[in-house]
Amino acid sequence: MNGPPHSSFIALVVSLACAAPSSAAVITVFPGTDFNSNEATMNATLGITGFTIEDFEDATLLPGLTFTAGGSTIVTVPLSSTLAWDGSNVLSAYFPNGNTEVTFNFDSSSSFGIGISDEEGWRNGAGVTAGDFLVSVNSGAEVNLHTFSNYLQVDNSRNAYIRIDADGSDPTITSVRFRSAALNDGIQYDHLALNVNATPIPEPNSLLLIGLGTGLFALHHRRRRKRTEIV
Repeated sequence: MNGPPHSSFIALVVSLACAAPSSAAVITVFPGTDFNSNEATMNATLGITGFTIEDFEDATLLPGLTFTAGGSTIVTVPLSSTLAWDGSNVLSAYFPNGNTEVTFNFDSSSSFGIGISDEEGWRNGAGVTAGDFLVSVNSGAEVNLHTFSNYLQVDNSRNAYIRIDADGSDPTITSVRFRSAALNDGIQYDHLALNVNATPIPEPNSLLLIGLGTGLFALHHRRRRKRTEIV
């Protein structure tokens, strides 16, 4: 493996301006060299074992999963690719005029993951004008993926696998948007992962109510036992 060591532990906590106050998400970037043709091994490396996977091998998506294309984005699914993260097909988004985007929408998940390939907006030349590659969670603040050291800025390659984990203040993710300002760049998405079976983390107020409820129950049980002993 040629990627930086301990890539799975390199993460960035990003505060997002989401609907819920003090919302945040943890973005982890795994280098493209973490790709493994053994899917089980790769999933373990990426921390998505047990997640529900959309492989984009055909045009039928997971129940509840949709995508929208902004601006002049041209989306093709499935598209045969040698840079797939599983199988042989990907979802391809081509940006002929730049400043375009793809948003993945789903019911609810505590984590989201996706493989990025053939993204070349970081360079100039060959019809590609340099531009940022941005990600936004739940319509929050955008983060530039090019700033992550594990993001491989290499032509015609698997650039990175992106995993986004919700935190306790906003325990669910319902949309993830990718946006590029590059001109004439085609980006491939594959191996989309959703952790739809995870138990949401209770918010602090909920934990307080649970604690109060448990205390009141214990007090009631104690008083009842005392009355029983007196009788």
